[in-house]
Amino acid sequence: MKKVLIVDAYTPAHVGNGVLLKSSIEVIKRAMPDADISFLSLETSTPKLISDLPYDSFLFKFPVHLSTLRKICWLITNSIFMMIHILNIKTIKLNPSILCCSKYRKTAFDRIQEADIVISITGEAINDRTRATLPFFLFTYWMAAALGKKMVIFPQSIGPLNRKWTRKLCNIVLNRCALVVGRDDYSIEELKGLGVDDNKTFFSPDVGVIQPFIDEKQAAEILNKQSINPKGKTLIGISVSKPKEDGIANIDHISIMLESIINTYDQENVKFLILPANMPLTGVDEGDLADCIEFSEKLSKFDVSIMEPRIYSPEEYKGVLSLLDLFVSSRMHVSILATMAATPTVTINTQRKLYGYMTNIGLQEYSLNLDTLTNEQLSQCMKRALKNKSDIKNHLLHQRENMNHKINDFCDHFANQMTL
Repeated sequence: MKKVLIVDAYTPAHVGNGVLLKSSIEVIKRAMPDADISFLSLETSTPKLISDLPYDSFLFKFPVHLSTLRKICWLITNSIFMMIHILNIKTIKLNPSILCCSKYRKTAFDRIQEADIVISITGEAINDRTRATLPFFLFTYWMAAALGKKMVIFPQSIGPLNRKWTRKLCNIVLNRCALVVGRDDYSIEELKGLGVDDNKTFFSPDVGVIQPFIDEKQAAEILNKQSINPKGKTLIGISVSKPKEDGIANIDHISIMLESIINTYDQENVKFLILPANMPLTGVDEGDLADCIEFSEKLSKFDVSIMEPRIYSPEEYKGVLSLLDLFVSSRMHVSILATMAATPTVTINTQRKLYGYMTNIGLQEYSLNLDTLTNEQLSQCMKRALKNKSDIKNHLLHQRENMNHKINDFCDHFANQMTL
C-alpha cells in the first residue's frame, strides 16, 4: 500500500479548489486503488465539508489581511526558515521536524516523511502572477524530493514564467520531481522552455473533467429552495472574475460583458443566474461575491438571481450548471464543470489556460481572448452558442468520454512512473 500525500489543497469555498481536491483523489484511486491518501491544506476549517480524508495544515500560513510591515517580517522569517532547511538537507541532514518551532510545521514535515508519494494539485501555483507565494510552494516540493519522496505535479497550468529568477527556481525544482503534468499545450511548451527533462513531463487534461454531479432533479431542488425559477425563459448563467494573468490585454472585460448582454437579450425571454465561483470566507478570502452582486445590479432591468452564498460541493455546483441553456464565464474550473455537464459555454479569457482548455475540447471558437474582445464579437458568440445548442451538447457528451479516456491514460502513466 502506497502512502500518498496531497501537499497543497485549499478551501472548497473556491469551487475550483474543491474540484481539484475531489477529482485528484479520484485519479489517485483509479491509479492506485489501495492507496492510503491524506492531504495538507492551506485552509483547515472547510475541506471536511467535501472530504472525509485525514488532513493537516500546509507548511506555510500566508500573511493574509496583514499590514505591509507584518508581511515584510513574515517574508524575512520564512525566508530564513527555508534557508535553514535547505542548508540542513545539504549538510547534516537532521529530521526537518526537529528544526521547527510550530506544531503545524512539525506535523506537515512528519506527514511528508511518512509518505511514499507527494502530489501538488494547486492548478496554477507555478507562474509569475503568483510569484509572491511561488518560492514557498517550490520549497515544499523541493523538500519532498530531497527527502526521497516521489514528487508529482498533477495536471496544471505552468507559466507564463518570464522572470529570470522564477524560471531558474522552477528549473531547479521541477527537474527534481518524478513527474510534471501540464494540462494544455501552453504548459507543455513552458516545461520544454524551462529545460525540464522530457521523461518527467506528460500531458493530461485537468482532473476536473471527471468530476461527477448530482442529477437534474436534485439540482433543480437547490434552485427551488432559493426561489430561483426560470419559468420557461432561457436560463443563462454567468460567473465573473476581475483578475487577469500577466501579459493579458488590460481592457475592461466586465463592462464589455454587461453591454453585450444588455444589447443582445430581450428582458422578457431571458433569466440570468449569477454563480459566484469563489465564496467569501471570513478572515481568509473575500471571494468574488461582491463582484457578482455589482454585476447583477447593473442588469437590474432583467430577471436576475444570484446563487445563495454558501459552500457548494463540486457535485452540487456542476449539477446546477447542467440546468443552464448557456454559460458565460471568465473562470477556469466552473467552465470545465459546465462543459463536462454538456452545457454550451462561452469563455472570456482573462487567463490563457481558458483558451487552452477550450482548445482541448475542440470549442476554441467559443473562447474569446481579451486583446480582440468587442461587444459585437461576444454578442455573436453567445447567439451562435444558443443557436447551436443541440450540436454543442452532443459534441460535449462525446468530449466527456474522450476526456475520461485521457484521464485514464494519465492514471496508467502515473501508476507506471511511481513503480520505477
